[in-house]
Amino acid sequence: MSATKLTRREQRAHAQHFIDTLEGTAFPNSKRIYITGTHPGVRVPMREIQLSPTLIGGSKEQPQYEENEAIPVYDTSGPYGDPQIAINVQQGLAKLRQPWIDARGDTEELTVRSSDYTKSAAGR
Repeated sequence: MSATKLTRREQRAHAQHFIDTLEGTAFPNSKRIYITGTHPGVRVPMREIQLSPTLIGGSKEQPQYEENEAIPVYDTSGPYGDPQIAINVQQGLAKLRQPWIDARGDTEELTVRSSDYTKSAAGR
């Protein structure tokens, strides 16, 4: 039995629906937390993973468990791992680091494209 093949228009509609409804996701038994570093306004995303209790004794009928502390790990999923963030792929990511970069005073904005690759791609 073969599945019905979607038309290109239907495929595009499905893709657009996916993009329009994209949202951050949480992982089971964990929550997103942030730690602050030396730069105010820069928060480092961490995922606090809740561990299962450890069996420490007792009997089969009345086991004894010990709770384990949650373990924080670096969260590499970026904004897409935060259910509280509104995601809009057309707008792109918020420029959270822009004020920090500007304050360093070691960058300058280019007025024209300078990369050979970019120049050649623009002419295509």
